[in-house]
Amino acid sequence: MTIDFDEKLLPSIYFTNKLYNNTNIQELNENKEKTQTYQQVLTNINELNSSFNKCYEEIKGECFQYKEEFRCCRDINYHIDIVKGIIKSFKLEEIEKNDLITKVEDNLKQKLSGYGTHVCERKEDLDSIRKRCIIKQLHDFVQDKDIIQNYSNDYNKYLVKKWNEIIKYTNGNDDVYIKIENDFMGILDKYKHFLETSLYIPDVDLENLKEEDIKISTDLSSLITSISLDTFPSEPSPGKHYNELYKQVLSDKVSNIQTKNILLPFGVTISGVSLILLLLHKVRKIFN
Repeated sequence: MTIDFDEKLLPSIYFTNKLYNNTNIQELNENKEKTQTYQQVLTNINELNSSFNKCYEEIKGECFQYKEEFRCCRDINYHIDIVKGIIKSFKLEEIEKNDLITKVEDNLKQKLSGYGTHVCERKEDLDSIRKRCIIKQLHDFVQDKDIIQNYSNDYNKYLVKKWNEIIKYTNGNDDVYIKIENDFMGILDKYKHFLETSLYIPDVDLENLKEEDIKISTDLSSLITSISLDTFPSEPSPGKHYNELYKQVLSDKVSNIQTKNILLPFGVTISGVSLILLLLHKVRKIFN
């Protein structure tokens, strides 16, 4: 018997679902399409802050009990980033929207200041928001790997809804690209496409993933140029992941080096050919 996809059963949604169901974010989201005064939205925001504070204390205890502090930090930040996107959708003056967002951010900062020995950071610049969304997405992919494998199309529809409010204010003119590169991962993609498309990565340990591993740019060429063949391990292993575009760039880089070496004088070409053979062997072993 085929079981229908149910996003409520996703492992990654456990804490975010609690925040969604126990705060008045649903009411806030429904009101964004209505004509509302600043004072009316402010009332909603005050109610949301109050309900969030209560829910936060419950979640915080569970997070520490099960040593899920970092996951909770990611999910709390995601929840507030959603709220921020909803506020931006209201038909209010920009100064009014910014004031409402500040009230939400200030309330959260008071809570996070007492988060404990594990620091829960919340940077507010655009690239930091994008990076924390990317990091959350990667962790969610690993948690949801079994469902992604069986329900990839349904999961993709869920992802569009999951990131819609945040993408609206972080994607610019749909020309934002990302590169994730370290010893165990290589991903090159459009920011929006990455967030809205399921990725099956079953064996990657993300504990060592850092913000510094993620580069964001509107210039795809600069990201491609910055990819270095020297950083790749010589042997493939189950704990590594590279997406198709990243692998294609690697192959193209090797081909370009090979073409340039053919044009070099004979004495240099011998060493060049040796280098190319080594690189080709290295890349093929990793991706085959």
